[in-house]
Amino acid sequence: MLVPATLVATVPAVAPLFATRALATHASARASGAPLVTASPDVVRALWTMLREAEPAGAALEQGLARGPLATVVDGGLVHRVTDSAAARIAEAKLYTTIGSPIDTAWDRAFHRRVSRHVTRAAIACGITPNAVTIASGVVGLVAAWCFATPTPLFAALGVVVYAMAVVLDHSDGEVARLTLTESAIGEWLDIGTDTVIHAGVVFALGATSAAVSGRGAGLGLVGALGIVASAAVMKRWPAVAMPDRFGTSIAQLGSRDGFYAMVLGFTLAMTAAPAALPVLMVVIAAGSHAYWVSRLIYRVTRGA
Repeated sequence: MLVPATLVATVPAVAPLFATRALATHASARASGAPLVTASPDVVRALWTMLREAEPAGAALEQGLARGPLATVVDGGLVHRVTDSAAARIAEAKLYTTIGSPIDTAWDRAFHRRVSRHVTRAAIACGITPNAVTIASGVVGLVAAWCFATPTPLFAALGVVVYAMAVVLDHSDGEVARLTLTESAIGEWLDIGTDTVIHAGVVFALGATSAAVSGRGAGLGLVGALGIVASAAVMKRWPAVAMPDRFGTSIAQLGSRDGFYAMVLGFTLAMTAAPAALPVLMVVIAAGSHAYWVSRLIYRVTRGA
């Protein structure tokens, strides 16, 4: 494979070239004058002297591509030629639009990703590792849980804000890993563990606050926290990647952070306007925390996915 130094290309743009298993070039890259190709060993050997001596090889490459049948790959992967600082800024801006996740919700795209990109830029500039960002997310998330455990409406509202900061950091750790090609199994487990501790801690804190305000709800907080742990285990064991029907789509929505936001916002409003209703709300929270893993188990048993 030949990747020009003046070209920014993402993995989704490169992967289809290998899938062709033949001499192939990426259409958008070739049109820009900086071809991204998979070339045969014969073509590479013909260019090797020039490549080794850092001499321009564009014309020789074009000749090599003209010798045999050439497949053309067209897809939505990012391919952008960089020839000056202005083009580099455009490439960077485009690159940051590709580092989201397939499971991002509308709120993720509208808020979390917009903020996390700035955190990610700063982390990369400072050489901060993805795992360090994950740990920072965990610390901030535990601060959010402490805020929710303080039985006042002001601290509950502050908890929502701090929780949002933890989610931004949680988005940023994956972005840093993808941009620096430092994704790892340890990082994945650390991310899952941190998320689970944060969400279980917040739900337990809500139960503690309910008990402090109304005298009931602590046990429900513990039940809810166990549901968070069970849901995380099921999500890790059976990733929601093959549930295209309506039931599967509904299950995926149960596991999204948007529902968690609705929960903590509802709790904060209840703290302010109807504190006596907190135990009833905790029943809903406790049941809802188990909804994902129970539904996912049913889907697995009945549909095998």
